Amino acid sequence: MFTVALFILCFYTAVHAAALQLRDLSQHAQDLATLSITYMDQQWDEDLGFISSQYLEFRLNVGDHLTRETLWYSLGLLLRNNGTDHDRAVAAIHRVLDNQYDSPNTSFHGTFRRAPEEPTEPPAPVREYLDFDPNWREFCGTTLALLLMEYEAVLPADLVVRIIQALRLAAEGTRKRKTAPPRYTNIALMRSFVLSFVGDRLGVPDFVEHAEECAQQLYELWARDDDKTLWEYNSPTYYGPDIFALVLWTSYTNEKSGLVKLGDEILDGLWSDIGEFYHPGLRNFVGPYDRSYGVDMLTYQAIVGQWIWLAVGREFAPIPDLSKPFDHSDDWCFAVVVALLSPRTRIPAAVIPRLTNFTGDRTVRRVIAHTSQKTTTRLPYTPDDDPQRDRVVTAWLGSNVMIGAQASNDDKVRNQQFHPATIHWRTPTGGVGWFRAVPTTRYIIAKAGPGLRLEIAHPLPLPKRNDDNPRTFAFRMGGFSALDRQAEASALESGTWVLPGLTFSVVTNAVVQGSIVRMQEDIDGLGRRAMYAVNFTMEELEGVIPWLYIQVLL
Repeated sequence: MFTVALFILCFYTAVHAAALQLRDLSQHAQDLATLSITYMDQQWDEDLGFISSQYLEFRLNVGDHLTRETLWYSLGLLLRNNGTDHDRAVAAIHRVLDNQYDSPNTSFHGTFRRAPEEPTEPPAPVREYLDFDPNWREFCGTTLALLLMEYEAVLPADLVVRIIQALRLAAEGTRKRKTAPPRYTNIALMRSFVLSFVGDRLGVPDFVEHAEECAQQLYELWARDDDKTLWEYNSPTYYGPDIFALVLWTSYTNEKSGLVKLGDEILDGLWSDIGEFYHPGLRNFVGPYDRSYGVDMLTYQAIVGQWIWLAVGREFAPIPDLSKPFDHSDDWCFAVVVALLSPRTRIPAAVIPRLTNFTGDRTVRRVIAHTSQKTTTRLPYTPDDDPQRDRVVTAWLGSNVMIGAQASNDDKVRNQQFHPATIHWRTPTGGVGWFRAVPTTRYIIAKAGPGLRLEIAHPLPLPKRNDDNPRTFAFRMGGFSALDRQAEASALESGTWVLPGLTFSVVTNAVVQGSIVRMQEDIDGLGRRAMYAVNFTMEELEGVIPWLYIQVLL
């Protein structure tokens, strides 16, 4: 009996030692993981077995605790593996699995409650994204797969059985999902991996075939033009999950899967694009942003910054001061996942120097495809950069100023995550000032030029929809100390805006609506600094297109 017990103990210890540990990572990855895990330690609620949210909007609208982020924490605990870390991780995973929906033939089958405070099932009539989030299938599914691939040998057998069953439910739900086309980049990438992994693990050919089909469709959309762009383009937050999913494609799928080759090609292209659009001096991406939760990466948590940390270290990473409040703070929990993947992450050598040193003034132009097919549709207004059914991105980067813009014609007015035009600059205090356009219409022609010029026009959509307001231009700006009241009152009326660190002239056929408005840039409920809003509105004139030109004066 003693011999058998000793053998089991030695076998368990050997297997346990083989699991990926913190010491196995690069120094950059160790630093990243340690700070992320320590942050989650502080949010851990021992009584409930979940970490708490620090994001005010989430707490007000969803709940106080986090299921997805608790899974990320469990990965970190197994990676650190100190003291009670293993037991806490096991308990946390069980708690999260208790919050999965098992409701076949519903739109929420296989996804997870975002918070344990949510109802047992979403109330009728069920509203996607309001009453439940279908994307938790993909976020939690990829994390559960990673738990098995890295730590199955050290998890209790009953928990492994539960994880496999949870992955089956997630795969069933995402297989039937109608709202994750290839254009929904980060979810489409994770969805393909979940289906491929579960299909291989459980021997379900339909899952594998659908994963390959989805991956091929996404690749064809990406490769349609020479520019090779993801549809959720230039997103400081969602480029993070994109890289995560692509590393899973290339390193954790069956080597015979088409995901491996396609993933390698897309990942190299994505990193190359990051090198073009990232400004290491200003620690930000030049705009425009298809989806962003902020304008200055030094004041909110943008997940792609965690991958840049992995590449070049904390000193050069676009990460906010972790000792002070910052927006989207719950996304810092993802950093441990980034660190854990570091041994399997390949960043092109040519890109790394561009993440630490500004390589000179440059103009960038990209075409972002709506479909994998070339379009011949022409619109009534056809400037040099006509978006037709595609979108055209232009950007200019200088040593202390950068401007980005997008020409697009969408089916509807996009939400506040869309930043169709941006300007960033260095302020006298060493910070980053910013300016952004707010979408008010679905048809926008915006173009950035090397002459420090930003042009925006709102061709009148045909047919016009109720949500279109093409005669209004709306802007926000901030990142600098508050202007005095006299400057606020006169800055816009003169046509020359004098802001800390930057002056630019504005010419438009619209008129200022009211005066410049001081707002608060709110960081998780804590007023941090002044932000300003201004609107221009043009009177209705038959056939006259609203336009506005901004010229930066250095």
